[in-house]
Amino acid sequence: MSSMFEVDPPVSVAQPTDLPTCMYKVDSFYSDHQQRNSHHGKQENSGKEEEMMEDIRQLEQRQVNLLAQLQDLKLKVNKIAQQHGVTIPEPEENAAVNVVITSSPNALPLSTVILQKLLVKRGRQCTFSTHLHSSFTSAIPSNTCKWLARYNTGVHTRRQGILISVMITNDDCPILKVDGVSHTAIVGDGNIARYLCRLFLPILYDDSDAVMSTEIDSLLDSIETSLLNGNNREQNATLRNINAKIGKSQWLLGDRVSLADIVLFSAVKQSGIAGSLPNNIQRWYKSCSDHDGFNELGHIL
Repeated sequence: MSSMFEVDPPVSVAQPTDLPTCMYKVDSFYSDHQQRNSHHGKQENSGKEEEMMEDIRQLEQRQVNLLAQLQDLKLKVNKIAQQHGVTIPEPEENAAVNVVITSSPNALPLSTVILQKLLVKRGRQCTFSTHLHSSFTSAIPSNTCKWLARYNTGVHTRRQGILISVMITNDDCPILKVDGVSHTAIVGDGNIARYLCRLFLPILYDDSDAVMSTEIDSLLDSIETSLLNGNNREQNATLRNINAKIGKSQWLLGDRVSLADIVLFSAVKQSGIAGSLPNNIQRWYKSCSDHDGFNELGHIL
């Protein structure tokens, strides 16, 4: 006898029971209506993007049509000119460009002097002049007197070429206004030299080499902020870094002159620290002084 009482089970378990797969079952937070709206929103955004792309394609096609119309108009004008024996002049590649810089007599834009010299050496017609503004009534330093005596060549009347004019005023530093309407200003000798180099001498800025251009920009910023406008500790730190960068090279960034050499040489001349330069910079400074493009500053400083 296995047990005292034997009782049949109240529930038949002949078939397996489906057990739940989770403790609690919660209905979806999003209703079917919201899900349909979400799907509709995606379709609507896709439609807007397609509409925007279509607008861009139409704008591009409009530009192509305008260029084609201009080319057709040019051909018609040339044909009419030939029929009447008229010669249409070609656009001048060396058209007249005026660059006007205002500057204090104590912070002259020396880099522009070197750039003008190098432009002439490369066959560009470039003239440099300087004038004393009527509002300037202070005493003129001796170096500025030499500057005026060398470059005050009177009024220039020419129809082509580049004219760089420096106006001696009461400004604290060199300023170049590049827009007569909005009066956008480029401030500082290094920044002005960078702007002029991009326009007229991009080979000195290595515009084809992004890495070299970045190194030049870094050096120009250090020269402007620390060497020209920094305290003694900042100047010495900048000179140490540049001295290490030069090493045994002839120039700052390799085997040829760059914009960085021009701005640094001008800064050394401007700050009067040529006699206390580290060894590598001293050797580099002598190379610059012997260079035909740099020695122009020797006549005024």
